[in-house]
Amino acid sequence: STEESKDFKRLDIDEVYKDSENFDFNLIYDKLIKLVKEREGLVDKNQAIEQKIGDLNPWKDIDIDIRSLYDSKRVYVETGTISSQFYDGLKKSLVDKNFSKSLIYRYSEVDKTSFIVAIASLDEEERF
Repeated sequence: STEESKDFKRLDIDEVYKDSENFDFNLIYDKLIKLVKEREGLVDKNQAIEQKIGDLNPWKDIDIDIRSLYDSKRVYVETGTISSQFYDGLKKSLVDKNFSKSLIYRYSEVDKTSFIVAIASLDEEERF
């Protein structure tokens, strides 16, 4: 646009070469390296935060305070994740170990990971 052309002047190649003769890259190199490393660190932190958010997303729709369940005087509650390939084996092990007052519920499954809630009676808590 015409407004942009007022802010920038066009240089021919000879003017670019002439102006570059006075440019000392070493003056800004350390600052550039510092900024690049800082950016890389921030990108890594951002990815870690996004991963944590992704890990928590399957739990967000539970409409109760899960911490209160951990303090229950009536049942033992555990939440966590397990590779989906082991979920059926875990459920089978409850039967094999004669846990008659226990339940494992797959709340969600994301990327072959099962998000589970396990509930047991207090008298089965120690074995659970």
